[in-house]
Amino acid sequence: MAVVSGGVTTISLGDYRVTFAEGTAWTLREAWYKEKPLLLKTGWQQTVINVQVPKGEDPWIGTGHGKEVVESIELCAEGKSYPVADGLSVSGPAFTLRKRSRLGPYAHVSNVTVDASGITEAFEYEVVDDASAVRFMYVFMHCFSNETRDWVACLKDGSEVRGTFLDDNSFSLHEVVRWIAVYAPANEWGAVYVYPGPYDANGGKANMFWNRPRDNKLYFQILPEKELGKKFNYTVRLQAHTAPEAEWKTTANRAAEALGRAYARPRTP
Repeated sequence: MAVVSGGVTTISLGDYRVTFAEGTAWTLREAWYKEKPLLLKTGWQQTVINVQVPKGEDPWIGTGHGKEVVESIELCAEGKSYPVADGLSVSGPAFTLRKRSRLGPYAHVSNVTVDASGITEAFEYEVVDDASAVRFMYVFMHCFSNETRDWVACLKDGSEVRGTFLDDNSFSLHEVVRWIAVYAPANEWGAVYVYPGPYDANGGKANMFWNRPRDNKLYFQILPEKELGKKFNYTVRLQAHTAPEAEWKTTANRAAEALGRAYARPRTP
């Protein structure tokens, strides 16, 4: 079921409930798994760019930072598209919130799909104006619940690194990865965050955690294309699961491997 009320789109399917807010340029605000908090509205999520500006001005464009111009927003389900407006209520097996917007010099298409087994974010960009002032882009931002304590990441070469969230405002990881998993021992749930393949950061800081006291925020930072007419795109899949603490890493590995195989499976035209 997908419902729009008070400038908020709420999608509830299977074990997931996900909200998107008009006030933050129709970006993802919160997500729950089995009614346990997965992603929090303690910060902004999805894409922002950082640009060079005169001292004292805000360098951020996008999401709750503002200055993102939403050109169209629609909800897609079972081959049909619906204008996103208060009072909309639609049933279906999966929903895609599709947004077209301008992020400074970039034309941006955001497709966030929620189904009964997780969330897929597929973002497209095209350089349509002078991008010389762009410093970097956070393609993906996710504010994981502070209940998460441990993380593991599979790097580009297949090796793994592990860590514990410190809640001290430090940054950790800074690696190109195939996938990342987080775990919340108090509630025995975990989540995997899986790319179709390891994305190069093009000189950016790649994937990194900000160990904040209010959440554990995951970023994917790149140095984006700047040449007029250039196009680029990124996709990530987020899927949660339950597992006892002794088994969480094994469960995460299996879930990530299954999603990797799904990406590799040929799609029916």
